[in-house]
Amino acid sequence: MAGLKALVAVLVVLVIAAIIVSPNGIDKAGNFTDTLKGFLDSALGKLTSSGGPISTITGTKSVSLSVGPSELSLVPDAPLNITSGSTHINGFSGTINISGSGVALSEKATGLELSLPANGTELSGLKINALSLSGVPFYISPNITTTGGNITIAGFYGSGSISSGRLSLDGNVSRVRASIGDVSVEV
Repeated sequence: MAGLKALVAVLVVLVIAAIIVSPNGIDKAGNFTDTLKGFLDSALGKLTSSGGPISTITGTKSVSLSVGPSELSLVPDAPLNITSGSTHINGFSGTINISGSGVALSEKATGLELSLPANGTELSGLKINALSLSGVPFYISPNITTTGGNITIAGFYGSGSISSGRLSLDGNVSRVRASIGDVSVEV
């Protein structure tokens, strides 16, 4: 019990220090948990406890990848900005349907639907909590590529671009798991 009290006391001190010392404090999006996780990861490495309330806190990794299913319906987990040519949409919240023939947007709150060209659509502030695709072509930088594998992405935040029905992602991710036949790789 004394060990648990000591752990709680250390965590309280770290939380206060993260708010005071961090250049961002609680970041602009108010995402306190990510700020705290980043601080703990940099200060302590990975924090683990045996059976306590915090089993593992892991950091994020930088990733560059692209996926090319014939069709993809994506519902980002936070509003984002979309640019295609001279069209700019700020704070989009809804469904993005990607295919070789173009990009279709369906705004959640208003029901507004827009069509954009298949090439040159940029997504900024893209947040994807979870995405799983099976039997799709994908590329993970620097050297994992296939014409038909399975990929799972967890905790992605960054930017995306759409070109010829392919979605390219650049940013930070908690986990990427790819499998090609019997071979699996986790980043």
